[in-house]
Amino acid sequence: MDIIERRRLATTCFSLALVGLLIGGCDKISDDFVGQCQRTTGASSSDCSCAASKVKETLGPEKWRVAGDLLSGDRAKAEASMAKEGLGGMFGFLGQWGMALGIAERQCGVRGLSRM
Repeated sequence: MDIIERRRLATTCFSLALVGLLIGGCDKISDDFVGQCQRTTGASSSDCSCAASKVKETLGPEKWRVAGDLLSGDRAKAEASMAKEGLGGMFGFLGQWGMALGIAERQCGVRGLSRM
């Protein structure tokens, strides 16, 4: 194996590790959402997973990370993230959060998500 092949292999391994970390972070938010959904609505984990994916799709990656901060109880971090990303204030975010939950309720058949 020459130096070029070693570098390619190292780059590939690094890329796979980075993707794994990014996916792991997203899974944590989804897991938090599913747990909160089940506690709030009594829905099954598959229905709550469907709702999580719809909310994530509706909000987009930046706002989904803010939602993760809120679900984990870190409002200060969520507000700092919104300011950093230029996403507006908490009031605007909560309106979009409510809209995303409404879409998830309709498409996944989970009632009571608005209580989250």
